[in-house]
Amino acid sequence: MTQGFVALVDDEDFELVSGHRWHADKDHRNIYAITTVRKTDGRRTTIMMHRLIMGMMVGIAVDHIDGNGLNNSKANLRIATTSENAMNRRPRKDSISGLKGVSWCKASRSWQASIAVDKKRIHLGFYYTAIDAHAAYCAASVRYHGEFGRTA
Repeated sequence: MTQGFVALVDDEDFELVSGHRWHADKDHRNIYAITTVRKTDGRRTTIMMHRLIMGMMVGIAVDHIDGNGLNNSKANLRIATTSENAMNRRPRKDSISGLKGVSWCKASRSWQASIAVDKKRIHLGFYYTAIDAHAAYCAASVRYHGEFGRTA
């Protein structure tokens, strides 16, 4: 793979992926192994390694349980809805608090905790410290996101 990156796959999937030239693709949150192939009509399309391994169902997301886009072992991959996949995202890199579900509210001069559920944002309260706000987010993540919840 390119740029010094290495993707992890199970032995049983090695033959499937070894027939392609893979390169590292950095998106705004992660790094994935991708390749380009020609479709039957001659046009090119991009394939992500984890989707190839899981059977590439259209409209279905494949979630990396540990958040590492290069860990494509089947034990680390699971079928998910787009919403479930989003629940397992890392905190934004531009987050002031550095904590998922926590933001600074200028108006109240306090830390605010919130969580997204069914495409709606639920306000969890205002807190004096980012740690307290994050604790509220973590509890809500267990309740609303279950196994797909990521708190760090």
